[in-house]
Amino acid sequence: MFWTIVWAFVGGLAQWAVSYLAWEVTKRKMTPRQLRWSRVSFIGIALIGSIAIAVVAYRSGRIERAHFSLDLNHKILANDGEAISMDVGFEDVGSGPSINTDTFSRLILEDDESVHSAEEAVSKFAEYKKTRTDIGTDTIPKGGKGYVMPARGPILSGPEIVNIFRGIKTVYLVGAIRFEDDFGWHLHEICKVLEKPVRADGATWGTCGRRDGEKDLWWWER
Repeated sequence: MFWTIVWAFVGGLAQWAVSYLAWEVTKRKMTPRQLRWSRVSFIGIALIGSIAIAVVAYRSGRIERAHFSLDLNHKILANDGEAISMDVGFEDVGSGPSINTDTFSRLILEDDESVHSAEEAVSKFAEYKKTRTDIGTDTIPKGGKGYVMPARGPILSGPEIVNIFRGIKTVYLVGAIRFEDDFGWHLHEICKVLEKPVRADGATWGTCGRRDGEKDLWWWER
């Protein structure tokens, strides 16, 4: 909705500018050079206005928007000599399906719960993203349930598992859902921290900062 309003404003502004240029041309005596630049400006502004109106017309016909809700109630698996892991559930709770949906996440261990540790976890996740080769292209229907993405982390030793339960080590869940719908491309960023005390029968996750939510992607970010 916001960008539709912006484009509508641009279209209206362009119409006003064209009208003003037309008034200037008829009211003022211009040199050939000024007249030439007025014509160029008139054509350029009129073209911008036409594009803005076309964009508004295109966007106004689109009504289906995907949004994702997370299910973080799955059990964390942490066994001696195995990679820590859990399933992250997600559901499209928007008004339409998502297409070209790519989901990926990781469990990352840090020393504590802090802004610095959260940024470190995000940086490690960014390095992991560079190594990915299996880019998802799934279609997730509106209201579709039972979808999960696996989140894996480092292989743990017995003492490391004990340190997690004692609160000496902190677990971060960092991930992303990148998807497309009628309104364009979007990115649902995930950054959660395992709250203490850590219990074997369930996990409580808190947000770890600004990298935890949905945003629209510009064309160069797609």
